[in-house]
Amino acid sequence: MSTDGAWANGPLRGAAPVTAARYIGAAARATHRAARLAAIAAELAALDRAAAEHSARRADLTEAGRLLEAIVRAAPRSGALVTSRVLAADARRRAAKAAAKARDLRRAAAGRRDAWVRHADEHRALCTQFGLPSDIAGLETVRDAAREAIRRERDAQGRLAALATAIREHVEALDRFATEQDARRSAESTAEQDWARWNGGSARLAALEEHVGAAAAAAEAELARTERELGHCTEQLTEAQTAAVRLAAEVTTADLAERAARDQLDAARDAMAAADRRLAARLALPGFLSAAGGASADLDAAIAFTTSAGSTTSAGSAAPTASTAADGSSPATGSEETPEATEPVEVAEVEARARAVLAMLASRPKSTDENAVIRAQQTLERELGGSFDVHASVMDRVRLVELADTTGRRPLADAAVELRRQRDAGQAALSERERTVFTDFVIGGVGEELRRRLSQATELIAAMNTSLGSISTSHGISVRLRWTLTGGQSNAAVAPVSGNRSSIARIHELVSTAAEVRSAARTAELTDLLKAEVDAYFAADPTAGYATHLRQALDYRRWHQIDVLITGPAPGQERRISRRAKLSQGETRFVSYVTLFAAADAYLSSLPDTGRALRLITLDDAFAKVDDRTIGELMGLLVRLDLDFVMTGHALWGFYPQVPALDCYEVRHREGTAAVTTRTHWDGHSRHLAPIG
Repeated sequence: MSTDGAWANGPLRGAAPVTAARYIGAAARATHRAARLAAIAAELAALDRAAAEHSARRADLTEAGRLLEAIVRAAPRSGALVTSRVLAADARRRAAKAAAKARDLRRAAAGRRDAWVRHADEHRALCTQFGLPSDIAGLETVRDAAREAIRRERDAQGRLAALATAIREHVEALDRFATEQDARRSAESTAEQDWARWNGGSARLAALEEHVGAAAAAAEAELARTERELGHCTEQLTEAQTAAVRLAAEVTTADLAERAARDQLDAARDAMAAADRRLAARLALPGFLSAAGGASADLDAAIAFTTSAGSTTSAGSAAPTASTAADGSSPATGSEETPEATEPVEVAEVEARARAVLAMLASRPKSTDENAVIRAQQTLERELGGSFDVHASVMDRVRLVELADTTGRRPLADAAVELRRQRDAGQAALSERERTVFTDFVIGGVGEELRRRLSQATELIAAMNTSLGSISTSHGISVRLRWTLTGGQSNAAVAPVSGNRSSIARIHELVSTAAEVRSAARTAELTDLLKAEVDAYFAADPTAGYATHLRQALDYRRWHQIDVLITGPAPGQERRISRRAKLSQGETRFVSYVTLFAAADAYLSSLPDTGRALRLITLDDAFAKVDDRTIGELMGLLVRLDLDFVMTGHALWGFYPQVPALDCYEVRHREGTAAVTTRTHWDGHSRHLAPIG
């Protein structure tokens, strides 16, 4: 240390210049102390002045507080206003609920009114159909009549029950009569046997009287022979009489059965002839045979075969019936012929005609109930009300529906045939026109647009895989996308053309060739395939417009699917997302986020106005359980994909070099206090506090 204040300590150097001595010498120390005391006195004076100013300021503030408190106490209270506001808000809520309820009730009332009108129309139609009055008084009269009919029917049931009891008693009496008749026959047989024994004794007595005086042995032998012959003849006579009685009863029973069978035959033939005539009458109704599926020639034949039906009803009515002879012998079969010889031919003809009609009706739908028929008629009237007048009538229990227009009146089946013919003719002309327009459409731009879109999609997948190739977790897990052709199977409602992998693959192959170098044959093939796709979508949903079908059929995104493949950590290791992938929660979230970003980018890039469309995604609790380095890579992926984002998360700042600009809002909050928000701006290099607003 030198006298000028310079000092040195090894490599350290320094100097402390002093204008006057302060510590060496008593005079110097006294001078320095006096100067220091003067400075302290000046500082104390300044502090006193500041204290006085603060005291004055405090007095002013205290007075201002007192005045403010007095003003606040004197201000009008807002309790009534708050209460009024609460009541007004509650009244508005109740009014809104009442208005919503009123709207719902109005809609319900309108629906019930429409349903009532519809049911009233159906009620009147049903009443008209069944010949009933539609008003309440008339229906009550019909109801009373029905109840009276039920009462009479129950009375008839009681009388029929009494009749059944009488018939049962009659049958029991007949059984008792048969038993008594058998007893009588047994008594008669016993009497005849006793008479035979008496007669034999009498004959023996006469023989003995005749051979009186002859040899006793000869007389006894002759008597024994005579008795044997008499007994044999008596037995034969008894058997013959019993057989005669039995045969007489059997002949009587057979005669009654033959008469009943002949009556049944006549009734059946009459019923067959009546049914034959009814069938002919119904087949002759206008449109009946056409609706059944027959032709006009069938109708002529069906009517022709019934012209002789009336002659078949009385073919067997004049035939004689068998009878029993008075002496119990069998009736004689004479020269009278029965009509059974001609019956099989007539029945066979009617049966053949009936089978022909049944075969004609075999392909028609089964019968349905009356309500379904009425609903179908109402649908027909509603659908054809602007083009035809629908006339419905009932003839011979057959509902006839005819359509009338300016050309005349025709049955429904004939009108359907004519309309189908006109439709086929118009469709043939329209198909040729459609093919011409469709070919011009395919050649004029849709092929090139599809080729351009497919090329863009392929390039997009390749670019996304390039971006994803540089992103991996800390364990080497990364993601790759695979865009494969599936054949449009995502639309399961369209079959069988849409979803056909071979046709979709062929369309993809043909579209990949530019229209300038595509041959005419390949263009025609492409036109047919695309038209088949459009027709398939039309068949699946005919109610949608042609533009919708065209848009769905040409949506190349339906033809493909994107598979997310997990690669690593081993080189060349690749697998699809599944439970067997054995990933941690963080790796699973990483794969999910990468796939989500890729899907969002693909969707936003497919929007019609990509230059003005908002490319924004929102994530809540983003990147949970993902390490910090991977979060930076994922945010860098969003930047490369040009995706704006709004995220929330715990300790999520996003200040990474991969992100060029970012605004972070940190929200701090304690229980019972208001939240405080701090905005931090990241410019890619450093953070800056920024005002909120």
